[in-house]
Amino acid sequence: MEGNRKTYNDAGVAEKVLEEIQRRGYLSKTTAKRLAAWCNTEGKVFQVGVPLAREISLAIYGRVLRDEEFD
Repeated sequence: MEGNRKTYNDAGVAEKVLEEIQRRGYLSKTTAKRLAAWCNTEGKVFQVGVPLAREISLAIYGRVLRDEEFD
């Protein structure tokens, strides 16, 4: 996340994903929901991380998670 904003941890979801995968081998529903939201984030400032979020989702689930899966 080389484009990380100075006062924010834009890699926070990715770090949580790594921590849960290492500790449990799967994501909690809360973290999966955060990953889905990240995969589908809109807004110019956030677009830098969306491709990474989608790659993470593909690596874990074989598809890009959608927000509506967690309604």
